[in-house]
Amino acid sequence: MNHTLIHLNEQKYMGISTKIYFREHNTIDFKRLQQDVARAGIVNIDPGERFVSMDSNFQTDSFRYTPLVPVTAFEGDAFTRYTRPEGDYYCFEVSLLELGPQWFQECYVYMERNRLHIDHTFDLEYYPKDYLTALTSDGFRLQDQTISLLFRKVDAGKDDEPELEFLEESI
Repeated sequence: MNHTLIHLNEQKYMGISTKIYFREHNTIDFKRLQQDVARAGIVNIDPGERFVSMDSNFQTDSFRYTPLVPVTAFEGDAFTRYTRPEGDYYCFEVSLLELGPQWFQECYVYMERNRLHIDHTFDLEYYPKDYLTALTSDGFRLQDQTISLLFRKVDAGKDDEPELEFLEESI
């Protein structure tokens, strides 16, 4: 496992949040959840930024999964709003076939061993630039994708809460 450190500017996103239970993780249709957001009619899409998904609100039995479309401005109240803070992020490349609870466990061991201090309240799945267009096309296979997993770098001992408004409940 390897990582790089990247710097990202502040970016606004809108999407739909869903509570995911760990026991059901392997049965969830993440592609459908992403397509629902891509087709939801979000306006002010920022074509220069990437589609992301956020994992947050970690509990012993669940977490929130939020596919997010980059926007230039927030408009409407029907979606979860998120503003990615400007800062440095640890970046890990991972195949979506490998991504799951086991991969995260190995990644956390790697980060601890290498003393990478992160904001434990969320992580971001950072998709390729053309992902939003590909996602809604025929023949798209989610499992064939490789993405970047981003963890916000923080000073040792500091965890910040992400700025989120959740509007959708569990499945």
